[in-house]
Amino acid sequence: MRPIQPEMVRARLLEASEDEGADIAEGALWIAALESPDLDIPHYLQWLDGVAERTAENARRHAGEGPSAAILSDVLFHQIGFRGNDADYYDARNSYLNHVIERRRGIPITLSVVYLAIADRLGEDAAGIAAPGHFLVRHRDAIVDPFRGTRMTATELEAHLRSLEIREPEAETRSLLQQPPTRREILSRMLVNLRGIHVRHRDYPRALVTVDLLAHLDPSSPGWLRDRGVLYQRLECPEEARADLERYLEEAPSAPDASAIREALGQLEQLPRTLH
Repeated sequence: MRPIQPEMVRARLLEASEDEGADIAEGALWIAALESPDLDIPHYLQWLDGVAERTAENARRHAGEGPSAAILSDVLFHQIGFRGNDADYYDARNSYLNHVIERRRGIPITLSVVYLAIADRLGEDAAGIAAPGHFLVRHRDAIVDPFRGTRMTATELEAHLRSLEIREPEAETRSLLQQPPTRREILSRMLVNLRGIHVRHRDYPRALVTVDLLAHLDPSSPGWLRDRGVLYQRLECPEEARADLERYLEEAPSAPDASAIREALGQLEQLPRTLH
């Protein structure tokens, strides 16, 4: 198998994010391919197919009621053993779907992607819930927390939002349930998590690759240009840093951090103009 190149990852991610009929798991596996260029993506997709067949068989044994949230949750969280990695939440492997599948451990969004991928294969009515700080899944009328392996009510979701001091938590709950995130938004949120992990570990080369993908996935957000420019600056690539930071100021001239970015550009102007 030929190693997967970053350019291919970018192209496939853009395809997956633009096609609402695309397999969310495949998009997530392309993100994992950034870290594992020899990743056998079809192997993991076939594994998910097998779990879907297993879940459908379990549903048939329950008087043909269909693969409800209770049945799918039982397969994933009790029979197979998926659960949240509380012990090492910021381990980057929690954000790579191949490792999540192999280790049965992840963070809310990657475990939700596993759930959504199986539900989609079964033709179930399920969608993500982009709750702040803790991604969830709506399956039919149930709300599933894949990180905890539990289900909750809309009232409990509202209480969670209230604990975060969200304004008008009741209205926010309705909005979250009625306006599920797109595939592009789910994949972007996965990349945002990875960016945070890499920056936390001062792994700026990996952070740069991640932010570059975010800039392509979400070109309407000039903040990714700023973040990429700052990372280029940290990596001593002044020409690339200049280009991104100048574009950021063109697109967001009144941004709260505009003066700080202009100061950074002034510092870059004192450096030689050489490409890295």
